Amino acid sequence: MVSGKEPIHGRNLLLTFDDGFTSNRVVAEEVLNPMGIQALFFAVSGLVGITDRLEARRLIAERIYPGTRAEELPAHWGNMGWGDLEALLEQGHAIGCHTGTHARLSGVDSPDGLEREITSSADTLEQRLGVSIDHFSYTFGNLASFSEEALAVARRRFRFIYSGLRGDNAQGGSPFALRRDSAEFQDEFSNYTVFPNKLLGAFLEGAADAHYAPSRARLDAWNLRE
Repeated sequence: MVSGKEPIHGRNLLLTFDDGFTSNRVVAEEVLNPMGIQALFFAVSGLVGITDRLEARRLIAERIYPGTRAEELPAHWGNMGWGDLEALLEQGHAIGCHTGTHARLSGVDSPDGLEREITSSADTLEQRLGVSIDHFSYTFGNLASFSEEALAVARRRFRFIYSGLRGDNAQGGSPFALRRDSAEFQDEFSNYTVFPNKLLGAFLEGAADAHYAPSRARLDAWNLRE
């Protein structure tokens, strides 16, 4: 639909999951699979390759939740391994790339560094999993965490690039500037619901889209200059 090869009919939703926590596979097998829903899971290649649980939690604390310590994370938090990604593929889900180390790409100031975080990480996933990695989501999702230089590198490698900017993808936007609505059903470090369904519904209907309009316009402008 985004590429224009298939017309948009009705209301459509694509579920995506970032970072590659162990809970992703649990959600897939216990919630999505019974309902026949296939999702797109974005993996951090360097996190997938870590087999030491403490080391993985350190990376999560340092890169995904900056300012926290590994011992402050919930005890059940951990990373999926290669076997988990292979299982998701076997179940009909798709895998995308979410950088090599969950770096904030706007802070990577060398071409080689961007190539490692974006291109090499996708190549690693592709080689280990034996599938094409065509989808990329940049970390943190806001425009301040991305850059025009990073976009140029990603455009050369992927067919689709996902932001964290709320908006409607049915308005003829670029496949390199896909909008997403984030959904948080728990706060960072507890198990109670803090994201009511009515609020999520409001976001999906576009209640907050106007707030992201300047960032969307800037990202679209970057794409037009490519």
